[in-house]
Amino acid sequence: MRSMKLLCFVASTVLATVSGAAQTPNIMHAQEIEVQHHPTPEEIRDRLNYPQFQKDAKDLEVLVTVLAVSSYANECVTPSDRSPEVSRFNLSP
Repeated sequence: MRSMKLLCFVASTVLATVSGAAQTPNIMHAQEIEVQHHPTPEEIRDRLNYPQFQKDAKDLEVLVTVLAVSSYANECVTPSDRSPEVSRFNLSP
């Protein structure tokens, strides 16, 4: 019983020493800490004024309009009224 207590004490001491040594920072070889970059208001404004963003926004607007018109047209026209050229495109969602 006494040897078991001594063994547990020695094992816990060794583990505490090893884990403590592993957490000691090495000042000579410090690692860079990476943090998430939060854009500043100026960066957000610059990104929104970027010509590619403006072009993408216009393209998205056109795409939404086309989808809305095609959805409306698909609801208003029966399958028998469609021409063969139109019926080969599946416009249903």
